[in-house]
Amino acid sequence: MDMKPQLKGKSLREVCISNKKFAKFQFVICISDPYLDLAVIVPNAVAEKMFGMSARQVKKEIDDGSISSHQKSACNWMKSLAKQQIVEGTIRSILMGDDTKYFVLSDMPVFIHNEKSS
Repeated sequence: MDMKPQLKGKSLREVCISNKKFAKFQFVICISDPYLDLAVIVPNAVAEKMFGMSARQVKKEIDDGSISSHQKSACNWMKSLAKQQIVEGTIRSILMGDDTKYFVLSDMPVFIHNEKSS
């Protein structure tokens, strides 16, 4: 598993886009096995559930110059998921137009206070 964009520091800054009116998570998880490489879109609602915090909270912390221990732990947890050989989740496909198929993450383990739950 890999993530685009990749998390570099101790915050979720790279996967959070925002302006004055909104903030949301926007990233793709790239998964592979011996037979297939697949880019899976992670919707904002699924990301907020996974991280246990909203994109607006992440933006506020970044703007204030203080990154909470929860955000740091969620960031480290997400990086550790990329190193695991097996991560369970649910993916659904969406057909757009005649032949364009997108894959969307609809469920994945959730980070809660330094632990993961299903």
